[in-house]
Amino acid sequence: MIIEFAPHGDMLKYIQANGNLPEMKRKLLMTQLCNGVKYLHDRDISHRDLKLENLLLDESNSIKITDFGFSKKVSGKNLSQTYCGSKSYAAPEILTGCPYNPFKSDIWAIGIILYIMSTGKFPFDKKKDIKKIIDDYRKLHIFWDRYPIENDCREAVEKLLVFRFQDRPSIDDVFKIKWFITENSVSEKA
Repeated sequence: MIIEFAPHGDMLKYIQANGNLPEMKRKLLMTQLCNGVKYLHDRDISHRDLKLENLLLDESNSIKITDFGFSKKVSGKNLSQTYCGSKSYAAPEILTGCPYNPFKSDIWAIGIILYIMSTGKFPFDKKKDIKKIIDDYRKLHIFWDRYPIENDCREAVEKLLVFRFQDRPSIDDVFKIKWFITENSVSEKA
């Protein structure tokens, strides 16, 4: 098997080396990520392990989604019960072992990714026990004052990180969030 080479490595290493990303760069990369996820969801496929380490940057710094080991073809509105993905990006329903909508767990991970791209930090402390993490999730206990980001971006993160998966947006609804709508003016050269 031959795969495309991604000379700029993964997004986690990129952010660790460069810190948080400027808004225009974030918008460009998040739009690429969401377009990729939309492609999957439109084909009834959930990735189930979206994280910075699974987003590679090609020679033009475009995102390539990788590692489909946990991906799943989902029929209808069937819920999943398999614990998969990474703790730092896992939606609350996955951490608690409840049946979950795998498409909505992808949306949660997109919210975590946007937060990290915006601040250079993870929003929740993965070293805490699951019960404390879930409590932080429920309260959306994020220290916004430590990491000033644009109000529209903050609102986008909050809409993506809704505790109840039933209330989280679909990938189509993500594109209707104000911060994502303004992407239309972003140049592909950002």
